[in-house]
Amino acid sequence: MVNWLVQEVLVKLNKDDKELYYLENGRVVFTPKYHLQRGDCCGSGCRHCPYEPKYIKGNKNTKQNENGNSKKI
Repeated sequence: MVNWLVQEVLVKLNKDDKELYYLENGRVVFTPKYHLQRGDCCGSGCRHCPYEPKYIKGNKNTKQNENGNSKKI
């Protein structure tokens, strides 16, 4: 059963854009692509946070690969 908050989030997102989120146990899980489109960290401890250091609200630094380039997620 999907709760009202999840339904509200899904209404705001394009329901057909499965590259941005998926549902797990009645919760919306955002993908790295969603977070990158958002533009900065929300600070909520998201599973797929692409920012480094993680979970710092407003952080815009993405993870770096071994060559020092931003990782394409």
